[in-house]
Amino acid sequence: MIVLSYQMSSDIIENDASALLESSASYQSKSIAAWLDENLASFSMAKRTIEQTKPDQTALQKILDGYYGYNSNYPNGIYIADMPS
Repeated sequence: MIVLSYQMSSDIIENDASALLESSASYQSKSIAAWLDENLASFSMAKRTIEQTKPDQTALQKILDGYYGYNSNYPNGIYIADMPS
């Protein structure tokens, strides 16, 4: 009787733990995807603004300074780099 009870309890605990782990992994995956989408949207907006306005160095720095404190994921603003051809 004790062995049967142990086996049933063990199976229930294992199934519940697996379900909890799967649920947690799914939630974290969705959270990461949402975080990435939010950041990509912000970077795309900055990229589009810079490409369409074609600013000189001073104006470009003003645009970049405008992103300071804009998003908690990059509180110091965004940085850009240009690779030489």
